[in-house]
Amino acid sequence: MRHSSIAAAAVAALAVAALVPGAATAQAAGATACPGVLRTPQTELKPVVAQLSYQAPNNRDGEDTVTAAYTKIPQADEVQFVLHSAPQVTWWKGISVTDQKGHVLRDQQDFTQDAKHDTRVLTLTRTEAAACAYVWLSKAKTFGKHTPMYPVFVQASDLGNRIDLTWVKD
Repeated sequence: MRHSSIAAAAVAALAVAALVPGAATAQAAGATACPGVLRTPQTELKPVVAQLSYQAPNNRDGEDTVTAAYTKIPQADEVQFVLHSAPQVTWWKGISVTDQKGHVLRDQQDFTQDAKHDTRVLTLTRTEAAACAYVWLSKAKTFGKHTPMYPVFVQASDLGNRIDLTWVKD
């Protein structure tokens, strides 16, 4: 696993820029970005591209804390994602890998809930990443409605890694 001194900056960037409507886009950060704005039924979101951007506490609803741990994998042309939930996090949490229009790629989605604290490994190829893929973190909100909350643009630098996301607090 790698941890970096830029983690704190990335957490702040995600909290402020990635999940706030109208925030800076990847282009403003000097990176190549996929066109368009992601939309959920509630709002428009502009994901930010930043190293370690999967880590968050965030300010969108002031509740969630999600951390990321990176492990190198032998498949240099793939990136893997696994969502875990802490023992005290029992409400439904979901992860999906989508194209830029929000369509789930190859059934790459799973969830945690109650005593199920780990998802299966979701795998994304280099071709899919190059075609503007996103990882969406979702959660059950009012009345248990499954709500997409946090989109993160999959970066080329993610390839060759397994990214374990842990929903620590909700």
